[in-house]
Amino acid sequence: MRLRTSNLIVVVLTIIAVLIIPSVYLMTGGGFVVKNDINFWVIVGIIGTMSWTAWLIRRAYSLKYKPFIGDHSEPVSVVVPIWHEHPETFITSIESITVNLRDGDEIICVFDATEHDCLEALDDNYPAQAYPNIKRIIVTEPGKRHALVRGIREAHNDITILCDSDVVWAPNLVEEVLKPFADPAVGGVGTRQKVANVEEGLMRRIAMWWLNAKLLDYMPGLSNKGVAVVLSGRTAAYRRSYILPLLNDLENEYLFGVKALSGDDGRLTTLVMKAGYKTVYQSTAVLTSSFPIKFRDFVKQRVRWARNSNRCYYRALFEGWVFKKHPILPLTIIHTQISSFTILAPLTATLYSVVMGEPLVFTSIFIWINVARYIRGYNHLKENPGDVFLVPIVTLFLMVLFPVIKAYSLVTMNKQVWLGRTEKHDDYNWAVK
Repeated sequence: MRLRTSNLIVVVLTIIAVLIIPSVYLMTGGGFVVKNDINFWVIVGIIGTMSWTAWLIRRAYSLKYKPFIGDHSEPVSVVVPIWHEHPETFITSIESITVNLRDGDEIICVFDATEHDCLEALDDNYPAQAYPNIKRIIVTEPGKRHALVRGIREAHNDITILCDSDVVWAPNLVEEVLKPFADPAVGGVGTRQKVANVEEGLMRRIAMWWLNAKLLDYMPGLSNKGVAVVLSGRTAAYRRSYILPLLNDLENEYLFGVKALSGDDGRLTTLVMKAGYKTVYQSTAVLTSSFPIKFRDFVKQRVRWARNSNRCYYRALFEGWVFKKHPILPLTIIHTQISSFTILAPLTATLYSVVMGEPLVFTSIFIWINVARYIRGYNHLKENPGDVFLVPIVTLFLMVLFPVIKAYSLVTMNKQVWLGRTEKHDDYNWAVK
């Protein structure tokens, strides 16, 4: 079913109307005009209270999380689509995957027809005669989704792991990612991702912070309820028998008449949940992946992710099935979509205190928003204590840059790219060494 513009607008306006507009209306005396300082600060306080309440609820659900244990084991098929990748990065990724493989496992490499360098690199390092479990497929139809669908259809094992061509797996990733599949209700399993060469640039350290904000703070809580939303496409495992009936919907998703090329991970995750299966997170299945080192590429990546999230989340809300799941799922989706705008409340309060010439108020707000960021980033800072000096920078990014990205992605959500790489062998593709 295609999502019409009118339906999307209804969903967006409903979120705004239900959570924000009544607060502003009541506290301004019914005229949407801030009549005095008290009303202004009450409005800011209500918005902040809503945001903190949602965050605390999501965080509380994560406190009881424990990774799956046991010794469940079965053969796996690994599907790797390759497009605009550097050959050395690709081979490093394949090396880490082969370390994980056992008898009966296979790798299915799906090459875009332009990827001559990577195909030659694979032939040089892993000749087909010596490695019959590494298969080659060349596709001419563009799009990561088509590549994934082709690879899934060619797979022979029920547990099929989908991964990017720049990931480096820990030696026990397959062993760990298989454990949740002891439960036949589990349809998909997500992994713990880390940033390769994170120490080499500020943008990578910030990227690691935001990854941990998801993977340490609220993904575990969603996993506890079997509704881990958006199993990252860097590496996620699925039951092939469960997703085969869903492949047509994955490959042929349309928004406003335009076929979707990116955002395959969110689309497949929501299709699996909609079909009635659990999606979970296994924190002990660890990998590293390349991330941008330049600010420009960081922004481009965030815009692409935001567009993907918009398409995925608004469609799920519009279809309504998310409200039949555990309440933590719709709460997370709605909070994720509006949090980039509710963060404007402390920014507005900061600017307001400057305009009104209240340095004490400004200082108090500045201290609070940084303390708040420290609190919300506690799990990341516990693992990376040296990043405490990044708190003001992360706060600035969150209050100024992210609302702009979110707004821009909302009005351009139908702009499509595969993997977000506009030039072959972009700088950040060299991250894995």
